[in-house]
Amino acid sequence: MDWLRQTVLICLGCILSVRSCGQLPANVTKWTPWHVKMYEKDFHIGDPACGATLISANFIITAAHCLYDLGGSRIDPSFLRLKFSDGTERRIRDVRFPTTTFEVNSFDDDIVMIELNIPVDHLKPICLVKNDENSFIIKKFRVPIITERYKQQNLEILDMHQMDVTKCNQNNALIYRRNFENQICMGNFSKFHKYQPNRGSGVTIESQRLWTLEGILLYTTGPTKVHVDYAAALQISPYMNWILDTLNHSHWRLSEKRCQEYMANMTHPPYNRVHPTVTLTSALYFRIPSCHATLISDRFLLTAAACATSTNYIAFDKVFLSRIPRDRFKFHFHPNDVDRNGIALIEMDLKPQNLKAHLKCLWTDISTAMNFQTNLVTLRSEVVGVVPLTVQYRPGRPVELNFTGWCEPFIVYEQLEPGVGLIKRVHGENLSRIVGIITTPPRGCKLSYAVDIADYLDWIETTVWKS
Repeated sequence: MDWLRQTVLICLGCILSVRSCGQLPANVTKWTPWHVKMYEKDFHIGDPACGATLISANFIITAAHCLYDLGGSRIDPSFLRLKFSDGTERRIRDVRFPTTTFEVNSFDDDIVMIELNIPVDHLKPICLVKNDENSFIIKKFRVPIITERYKQQNLEILDMHQMDVTKCNQNNALIYRRNFENQICMGNFSKFHKYQPNRGSGVTIESQRLWTLEGILLYTTGPTKVHVDYAAALQISPYMNWILDTLNHSHWRLSEKRCQEYMANMTHPPYNRVHPTVTLTSALYFRIPSCHATLISDRFLLTAAACATSTNYIAFDKVFLSRIPRDRFKFHFHPNDVDRNGIALIEMDLKPQNLKAHLKCLWTDISTAMNFQTNLVTLRSEVVGVVPLTVQYRPGRPVELNFTGWCEPFIVYEQLEPGVGLIKRVHGENLSRIVGIITTPPRGCKLSYAVDIADYLDWIETTVWKS
């Protein structure tokens, strides 16, 4: 039976983790050891806090809206803190969305898995519902609510009955003028209710003395700001394949696995170049590139989305006779980047020569702030200008480019082409890593910004390796 404990078990209609899950002592009724409080580090009483649920030693699950403030802006993950039922605190190592197109103004796909910086081995996680909607006859849910009374925040446990689906849709139409997929509605709703920003907590049920996670709380309403009469949640069963896949492959992201494979197959170190080796041009023999790109796999390049309109040829090492024409490659754009201000992927239908000399890994340590030195390039005819600068990386923020203190006058007159990658060398690794992409080239020696690769990791992995 030892081998059985190391796998995911399906038992009693639910999915059990490695440790026993979803169990409470016989004399305990109103306690949820798997509940997590999620809040910003400069938190004050009165500020909204999110709930979350421990589903394994390494992961919690919550509403995707918990990574955004009430104004719809993304919160820097390094500013968020996670407090567990025993007072233990953790921080965010990584976040995983089920899709690459989460819309902050909607409740569709409002779910996210958060990887912890340090595992929580001493607390039991909740059980996950089996991907079978007929596993249970659902009648009553348990909903943890973080309430504020007498200038203190407390965890209030509510038992709420499920609402008919038709009434649930009617309520959504009344509140938001639309319906949302995979919703669970509980309690009693009134058009006179006040909206309450309670979100992220796990909506659970008990069956055969076992507690299982059925949904993620989206919001609540009630006659006052603190009294809850009605709640809406996202049903998690449609997301179980994604959840289990993430749990089973949680040690490394897909892009990190590919990076490790590339480095393991690297028999010779790549050339020590101080400028990008891939240029994009509008004409076959045009010596001034319109853009740059970075090779991240045997068939994909990473560049700025704005480069699509001016790119007809791809050149590796300025070898004109081996340039790849437009009919041999195509651009991929992020679904949300309608204005083409972000990054793009270029898919080639052939492998470039001398692949290993150009290949770069993606930066995947998205939770660690850092500063590092790198070199950029300006190319005019045969003249190569190397521009050193300091890069400041802060999770959840645009990458900062600092030219202060050493900037040479020529940078004022020479414009860096879009698509230049911010490359970091990591000690002990035989491939460098790309941290960001310059989409709007800086002019002069002023502080500038670049796009953070971390914001696109899920989309890049899906496009490059999963498809």
